Order: sequence, then C-alpha cells, then structure tokens
Amino acid sequence: MNRVKLKPLIFLIILATVLFLKAVALDFYKINSDSMSNTLQHGDYILVNRMAYRFRTPNRIVLPFIDYKFRIPSFSTITDSVKRGDVILFYLDDNPNSVIKRCVAVENDTVEIYNKYLIVNGKPVELMNDSEFIPFYFDSKTFDPDYSDNDIVPTGNGNRDYYNSIIVPKNSCFVLGDNRDYSYDSRYFGFVSYNSIQGKAILVYYSEQDTLRSERILNFIK
Repeated sequence: MNRVKLKPLIFLIILATVLFLKAVALDFYKINSDSMSNTLQHGDYILVNRMAYRFRTPNRIVLPFIDYKFRIPSFSTITDSVKRGDVILFYLDDNPNSVIKRCVAVENDTVEIYNKYLIVNGKPVELMNDSEFIPFYFDSKTFDPDYSDNDIVPTGNGNRDYYNSIIVPKNSCFVLGDNRDYSYDSRYFGFVSYNSIQGKAILVYYSEQDTLRSERILNFIK
C-alpha cells in the first residue's frame, strides 16, 4: 500500500480516536460567563475528565455533516465519588447546554447559607476537607434574612444570602458558583443528580478574552 492510499486511512484513524476520546475520556468546554470567577474566567477553555466519576461508553452516534443521530447500547460503571470542592460539568433537564459549578455538598450533607457564608454540616466551608479553602466572591449588597425570594428552590427557603438549612438527598449534590452573588446554581435549580454529571474540570488549556492570557494557560483547576 503506497503513501497516497495510507493518508486517508491515517486521517480516519486519528479522527476516530479523537471522537472516541471526546465521547468517553475527555471533553472540552469554553467558559462563557463570570459565575465561576475568579477560578474560571470568561474566555477560559478547559479540559474535562469524563472518567473522573464514571466510565461510560457512548450511548448515541452522531454522523457529521448530515447531523443524523441514533442511539446504541452502552455500558457504564462508577469509578469514584463526587467530592466537596470538585468543579464539575453537568446538564440540567430543561437546558440542552452543559453547566459548570463547584460541588459544595454531597448526599446526606446539611447545607445552608448564612449572611453569604456557606455552612455544611454545621461547619463553615473553609474548615471542610482538612481545612481546604473553597474560594468564593460576592458583592457588597446583602439581602435581609426575612426576605423570601420567589426564584429560590425549594419555594420559601430564603434568598441567596440567607438560604435555609436543607439536606442533600441520595445520589445528588449541591453546587454553587465561586462568584456566588452572580451565579445561577442549586439555590435556583435545586440539587444536581449524580447521573447528570458529565465529568470533572481539571485544566485550563487556553485562555483569551480580547487578548491572549498566557498566565492562565495550563493551570490546573482547584
């Protein structure tokens, strides 16, 4: 077989390998909001480990160019559990786009927010996970503790700054944005099912917003 005939075959093998890795092992995601600032900034391109919590083979095939999709049998197995502090990529039932936030509480945890500060199992978040610090940022405005925000889930559970104590159900986690006052998160859409988690964010591989931000490239996500 000559080199001319080999080139299309090599291209197809490389393409198939890349598509398989994207479907099973790795994914790529662009940050399009400030809800995770300053950990993740608008214009960051991140790498997601799809096998961090579950190994799963693709359950559908998408044929390029003609945009034809069909489902196939798939296999999955749990590889690890979601931990407090993990930055995770997941989807919501009413949103076709992936969402990225930080897991701050896992199943059976009791979570609340008092005067903007997160409390899990009766402890301030800074004291969790062997004193590992989970970053957060907010503005100067603080809602009154008696104010009930109709957008909060569950209804009547307070507001963004005073979120009443709630227990995280089995096979679920509670997520927040690091830029807490500018984040649409579990306070507004509820718990995230483990089954909806697509992977763990691990690396900023490129960053650009108007200009290249070389200091952010190849930074591991904490």
